[in-house]
Order: sequence, then structure tokens, then C-alpha cells
Amino acid sequence: MLPVMRASNLVCVVFQTLVNNNRLTDSVFVIAGKIEEVDVPEQVDIIISEPMGYMLFNERMLETFLHAKKWLRPGGIIV
Repeated sequence: MLPVMRASNLVCVVFQTLVNNNRLTDSVFVIAGKIEEVDVPEQVDIIISEPMGYMLFNERMLETFLHAKKWLRPGGIIV
């Protein structure tokens, strides 16, 4: 299972369209919202993110990455 979490509604619509068109609805799901505010039904193997800022320190991205780790299964990765 690969959740896609985005705060932008437009990006969520585009991601959901891509998931549907590529018949990945059983393995990829899109959740609208910030990772600090969403509830994921189960732990995941991988979180794909787009880090911004300088070494995660600008815009307080380090805290977000550390918070995201709670959704990972043992051995899971953030890329």
C-alpha cells in the first residue's frame, strides 16, 4: 500500500486521476491533508515526499519528516 498525502486539493485530484487511469486503486490511495493532520489506516512501506528548503531546516520540514516516520512499517523508508 502506498498512500499519497498532499495538502493541495488540486494535486490530490491529479494524483487520484493517475491512480485510477493506471488501475492502481488497490495498492495506492490518495489522502488529502498534511501528514501531521491525517489518519492512515495502517502502516506503510514507503512514503514519497518532496523535501523543500535547505537540508529540511527551512520551513520546519525536519519536524514533518520525523512525524511521518510513525506511519512507516519496520524497515520502511522515506524517499
